[in-house]
Amino acid sequence: MGIHHIIDGKVVEYVKKITSKEKDIEDYLEKHIEILDKDIFIIGRQVPTATKTRIDLMGLDRDGNVVIIEIKKGVSEREVVSQILEYGVWAESIQYEDLNRIAKDKHLKDFQDLYKKYESDFKLVPDPFNRKQRLYIVAEKIDKKIEDVTRYLKIRGMDIKCVELNFHEDSGHELAHTKVIVGDEETIYQEFGDDSKTEQITWSDKLELTTPQNKKRVFKLISNIQQNIECRGEPHNKWYYLHTKKNGKHFAVIICGKDSARIAFRVNPATFNMGNEEINSVRGWFFPKDAERRISVISENEELIIQCLNHAYDTTMEYSSDEKERQSASAHKAWDARREKKGSSN
Repeated sequence: MGIHHIIDGKVVEYVKKITSKEKDIEDYLEKHIEILDKDIFIIGRQVPTATKTRIDLMGLDRDGNVVIIEIKKGVSEREVVSQILEYGVWAESIQYEDLNRIAKDKHLKDFQDLYKKYESDFKLVPDPFNRKQRLYIVAEKIDKKIEDVTRYLKIRGMDIKCVELNFHEDSGHELAHTKVIVGDEETIYQEFGDDSKTEQITWSDKLELTTPQNKKRVFKLISNIQQNIECRGEPHNKWYYLHTKKNGKHFAVIICGKDSARIAFRVNPATFNMGNEEINSVRGWFFPKDAERRISVISENEELIIQCLNHAYDTTMEYSSDEKERQSASAHKAWDARREKKGSSN
């Protein structure tokens, strides 16, 4: 069965166009990504990962989720599944600063940063970015084995799609035909009435997925922190929280990826003066807006991290004290108002 167009009552058949290179498909999708999803825009092409591989196309959706697109000419190779899963693991730990840097290279055009683009295009800014990763395998023909494996992953909650993309032409006119092979199935969570889109990932799960070297770095950091700062640590969901012992408020959070880790910490913007390119400002996820900074967990940063966390600890204690005073003042104000009201009624 071909693709036909009716012109002046006559049926015209479009002939399938053979694509010579994967790059041709990549070129097309970079310019016309809306054929996969109208709410996706591309931020990078041939994006290098920590494992020295390259992602064909990387994008973001309107919710700030990372979209990874792997393209194969002809029949998709079976290794593509492990390849795109590896990309997803890598992408899980990247933050807004990384996404903004990738986009600024070639794909932000007239926008100052991703925040401005979202404000302009979607009238809202995601907070935070990269809550989840969406994976696309695009090929002229999806191998049956890949179809089976990705459908298994999709049904069990992974956001993965397989799409066949082919081009047809007639008299200089070109058509792009897409067919979703995997991606529209209901997940087991929908079947059981659970609206959650992914399974709850724990800190232990993250440690199972990380490399031995990265796990060693993270454990060493936790030990170093507890030796230098009076605090306690505990896992919470897929992160590791550090709390002050005096009031139990968290002042830092460790985020663990496959072969890298970062630590988020609270700051007082008015007094935090550690100007260092290793320290990144973020919009705020674990802490209030403008009060969160992040730094990579590497051996060269250990001393700097302790300095940052001492500031974070003191800031958290001050914040809690101020908050307690505000609550106390509010309670006294309410009590005085009730007493005044009672007096006037008498």
